[in-house]
Amino acid sequence: MEREQAVTCEQELQQLVRDVGASFLDIGQKLLECQRTRWHNLLGFATFDDFVEKSLQITGRAGRYYARIYRCYVEEAKFPAERLVEIGWTKLQTLLPILEEKTQAGNAIDFLRWFALARESTVRELEVRVLAHLSPEEKERHGLRSA
Repeated sequence: MEREQAVTCEQELQQLVRDVGASFLDIGQKLLECQRTRWHNLLGFATFDDFVEKSLQITGRAGRYYARIYRCYVEEAKFPAERLVEIGWTKLQTLLPILEEKTQAGNAIDFLRWFALARESTVRELEVRVLAHLSPEEKERHGLRSA
C-alpha cells in the first residue's frame, strides 16, 4: 500500500512539473510530502535529489527550494497562497533567509513591506536588499556572500 502511494505521488509530481500552469506551491507541497515520507526510497532512489533529478527532470536544489518555500511560507508562516503566487518562487526563495532568521530569533518583521519590495524589484535588486539586511553571521548561516 505504501509503495502504491509513493508511485501515485511520483506520477502526480511528474504531471505537475509538466503542466505549464501548475503552481509552484502545489509542487512544493507534494515534494515536501515525498521528502518527509522518504517515498523516494520506496521508488528505488537513494536520495531525494536523485528522485527529483531523474524522475522530474528538475535540479535537486530546485526541488528542495520548492519544498522549503511551501514549508516556511504556507505551513509555518501561514501566508495566503494568492499573495505568494503574486511574488513567485524565485523571489520567495531569495526572501527565505529573512523569514527564517527573524522568526527564529523571535523578531517580528513587517513581511508585507518585504513582499512589496519583492513585487517592485528584480530578483537581483531583491538579493542586494536581503544581503544588506542580514548580519554577517546570518549570511554565513545561509551560505550567502555580500554582493
